Amino acid sequence: HARVHVWATMTLERLGDTLENESSPWSALYDQCLLWDGSTGMATQDKQYKAANEWQHYDRLVHRLLQSRCHAPFQKQCRKQVPRSYEPRFQATQNSYLESLENIFACDNSHIAQFCDLPARLLWVFLQFYADKEPFWWGKAAFTTAEYAARMHAAMLKRAREKNTEKLALKFMDKITAILVQKGPCKLRDLQRSCNQQSAEHFRPTLNLMERQGLLQVDEQKRFRLVGPS
Repeated sequence: HARVHVWATMTLERLGDTLENESSPWSALYDQCLLWDGSTGMATQDKQYKAANEWQHYDRLVHRLLQSRCHAPFQKQCRKQVPRSYEPRFQATQNSYLESLENIFACDNSHIAQFCDLPARLLWVFLQFYADKEPFWWGKAAFTTAEYAARMHAAMLKRAREKNTEKLALKFMDKITAILVQKGPCKLRDLQRSCNQQSAEHFRPTLNLMERQGLLQVDEQKRFRLVGPS
């Protein structure tokens, strides 16, 4: 009865750009949708998918619900009931799960809200495949899947930011190189003055990248100088 919104079509480059732009209209979607890497978990066409029958069952179920919504919106929907014996265990696991979200999204607390009730929503999905005589498995499956989704979301945000930082550093590299060619070895404050007093943090990703690439060295006076041909 509750939908899970998934967003899997944005490139990491576009994601990184919008994350840095607080005024972007896309920013609000990161707090409402689950970022999902569409390149993972795809079934190959030349191999038989292990869960083909389960996917067909779920596909029929979803279409049946859609038909009911479209053509019989006032029809009472059947809800799967969680056994009462599982309720205390669910609450205890939910508390542990919420603590894990605090660690996963240590730098992105605003993203936690959409994942808080994800296990409860996923329970409905796994209950569709549960048979009475089967061993109890769907509670653990819901929490494991929810935590996996949260970690994937956080990992995509991290990769997007790293990619965006590298892109900006490469773009700024030419500017720093031109300053050092013109003025010679410079301290950080000299670079700041040459770039309209931009903050020191603005320079660090580019300076670190140039050092890693062997294009830049720091002397005893903490001056940056170019190495090799400019």
